[in-house]
Amino acid sequence: MRALSLVPMLRAHGHEVHVHSGGDAVAMLCKLKGVEVDCLRPGPRLAPRFAARMAADHRALRRLRPDVVITDGDAPSLHAAASLRIPSIAVGHGLLFAHCRLPIELSFRQRLREALNAASASWLARRVIVVHFGELDCFDPRAVVARPDPRPDLATDGARSDALVVYAGQADLSEYVRELHRRGHRLVVFGRAASPPEGVEVQAPDVTRFATALREARGVVGTAGSNLIAESATLGRPLLLLAPAHMVEQQVNARLAERGAFAVAASAEQVDIGAIERFEAMLEREVPKNVPPNQTVSEAVLECLAELATTI
Repeated sequence: MRALSLVPMLRAHGHEVHVHSGGDAVAMLCKLKGVEVDCLRPGPRLAPRFAARMAADHRALRRLRPDVVITDGDAPSLHAAASLRIPSIAVGHGLLFAHCRLPIELSFRQRLREALNAASASWLARRVIVVHFGELDCFDPRAVVARPDPRPDLATDGARSDALVVYAGQADLSEYVRELHRRGHRLVVFGRAASPPEGVEVQAPDVTRFATALREARGVVGTAGSNLIAESATLGRPLLLLAPAHMVEQQVNARLAERGAFAVAASAEQVDIGAIERFEAMLEREVPKNVPPNQTVSEAVLECLAELATTI
């Protein structure tokens, strides 16, 4: 999603851009003429797969000799760029753990694990762009915080319906769907929905249909991904954020959004009736649109490129 906004903007500003992508992103990025490479994902034999990817990226970058490499959570290309002394910009929402002060408490073990994961995809970068919906204080002088670029299909607010949009992704929010339906809410569910009650509308994941539903939604229920929070907050939609216990970043996002008074945070594993009641109370009042003053990702990338141009 970030590339769909960023790449056309860079080309419009006269930059020649080569897109390398892999996995599920290829179908979305085909209109950008993406070049598929093997994505590195956690799993067995991580070290040899990392080495193979880095070697392939090294060959590709040596052939292209770009002025700058922009990576979005991809460690092998960052290391390959560093080995060729090519300046790089690391972009990602998880980078907050390695480059920002968090205004909430987090256990040392959780913070260390997340910081190490984030550092592996950013520690060699010349500039770091932390993508987040809120204002965070960076302790790393290389880093800035930027909000997601506004999507054109969310630029205009739609007439609100009485429906709640549920974004489940890969999480099982079936118990929440059943409880919200029992309480009389009309639901439109995107993603996984096991045995939904009769009357609940289930949609296959689709970017265009989801944007339409979000514009018209009365409120949003879903996992606590940074993009969903940013898009909903920009539209002024109340949020019930259900962060899975094993996803520390989403738990942090949910708590930060709740701290901003436009969301209610709850556990994804067990239905929290108190959280639902607080969310219902929020639905009854107007939630102001929350657009943080920090720059967008595209603006931050252009600024970083201008700074790097003086050193290339």
